[in-house]
Parts: sequence; C-alpha cells; structure tokens
Amino acid sequence: MSKQTTHQGRDAYEVCQKNFGKYFSEAERTVPQYFQSVINYQKTFLNTWRNTVEAVFDVQRKYSQKAQINTQIPEASTKTIDKATDRLIKVGQIQEQYVNAALDVTEDNVKSFYESAEAFADFYNNIVESWFTSFKNIRN
Repeated sequence: MSKQTTHQGRDAYEVCQKNFGKYFSEAERTVPQYFQSVINYQKTFLNTWRNTVEAVFDVQRKYSQKAQINTQIPEASTKTIDKATDRLIKVGQIQEQYVNAALDVTEDNVKSFYESAEAFADFYNNIVESWFTSFKNIRN
C-alpha cells in the first residue's frame, strides 16, 4: 500500500504574477539608471573629443606661430568650411528627427500590441465563459 499525500501549494498564477511583478519592478528601477549611464558616457565621450581637438589645434597654432607659417585662408575657403559645418549640423538634426519619429512609431506599435493582446484575452475569456456556460446547462 502506498500512502498518498497531498501537498497544498500556492496557486501557479499567483506565483507567476508575483515573480513577474518582481521582475518588472526591478526593470523599472534599473532602466533609468542604464539610460543615465549611456547619457553620461556620451557626455564624457563628447567632452574628451572636444578637449582633444582643442588641444591639437592649440599645438598646431603654437607651432605655426613659432615657425612663422601664414595661416590666413581665403574668404571662399572660410565660407566653404562654414557651409560644411552647418550642413553637418543639419544632418545631425535630421537624424535626430528620424530617430525620434522611429521611437514614436515603435511606442505606438507596442501600445497597439498591448491593446490587441488585451482584446484577444477578452475574446478568449468570452469563449471560455461561453463553453462553461454551455456545458453547465447540459449537465443540469
């Protein structure tokens, strides 16, 4: 004869819901820190790049002065350099607009997926309810 013992455990859905809750709470806590780390890295990178370029210009300027090299450039060259810089900045602004638009569309798609999943769950719940109602009526 074997003894059968029943182990009273917790409801599987409660356990899953609790653990998903823990997971998402941790994600909500760490995601802002992650993005702040990326922002800090970008700032450090840009500052380092800026300081490096300025240091190189400073060394070259001093060398040119001591070597008595004429550093004057024609007005046309100045205008070309200014235009190139302005266009480079414009490209960066356009890129930023594209990235922001892509993120907005992605966010809308995620919201749409959520709404679809919610509608599917409601639909599925209605089907299950209908089945059990039908089976209940047959038994009675």
